[in-house]
Amino acid sequence: MTTLAPTIAEELTLKPEPPSEGIWRRALSSGRVIAGGSVLLVILLLCVPTVFWTTDSHSNLYYDKQDDATTLQTPAWHPLSRWFGTDTLGRGLLGRCLLGGVISLTIGLGSAAIAVALGVAVGLVAGYRGGWVDAVLMRSVDVLYGLPG
Repeated sequence: MTTLAPTIAEELTLKPEPPSEGIWRRALSSGRVIAGGSVLLVILLLCVPTVFWTTDSHSNLYYDKQDDATTLQTPAWHPLSRWFGTDTLGRGLLGRCLLGGVISLTIGLGSAAIAVALGVAVGLVAGYRGGWVDAVLMRSVDVLYGLPG
């Protein structure tokens, strides 16, 4: 008599891998993901820890520290605030770039969080109500997809 149910040995050998492991393996084998993630990681590691120095008015990296004697200087190794040079008001461009990176990352993270929250809310309402509510919400989302970024 044959049975259709698999044996214990077959279940152990045919156990599928969790979907999360497959996603990470695929992502880490992609050159684009590695390159983009590396750039993002470098920006995070450079910008986020320096927030306290770029916003402290007594620091050399303060983003708005003006010095008329150092206007439009070319990049120099010393002092640290002059690594990227200075602008027309003598402000060090390194501190301004670091703070700009933090602001850009914050705006990007905030907009992504808002998009996720709105998308989940619309999806929940559409899935829960169904019918014509689902159709109206999905056509509204289709119109939004048609708008340029």
